[in-house]
Amino acid sequence: MMDLDPKLNLAPDNIRHIHIMGICGTGMAALAGMLKASGFAVTGSDSGVYPPMSDFLKGQGIQAAGGYGPQNLEPRPDLVIVGNVITRKNPEAQALATAAIPYLSFPQALAHFFISGRTSLVVAGTTARPLLLHCWPRHSIRQALTPPL
Repeated sequence: MMDLDPKLNLAPDNIRHIHIMGICGTGMAALAGMLKASGFAVTGSDSGVYPPMSDFLKGQGIQAAGGYGPQNLEPRPDLVIVGNVITRKNPEAQALATAAIPYLSFPQALAHFFISGRTSLVVAGTTARPLLLHCWPRHSIRQALTPPL
């Protein structure tokens, strides 16, 4: 069993085609849509390709293969984004290691394509998000209207 080569953990120049392993996860599907909207050709694979994600991806013009295997890396993508659901024993991960294609994780891809050079604010969690989105604008407006001391 081959491991992924750490030297290939990078985004190469001149990326045109990106393949996403584990594309039907909520975050991965959203990333796929963002990449497609940015002008990349995007394909993907997942063990469970079904609504609502299959409908979302189809609506974005993104082809998602059901199941994992070496055939999903043809035609050869310029970059593969490997989802957290992918194990070392996954047949597509093994094919990725053999083919020596550059790869990134979801956080690395998000940083490279959308966050790098910007200041980001991340809100997560089912409790924190509504609380923050409710209180933060109110606090910001109050601060903006308060005269300095």
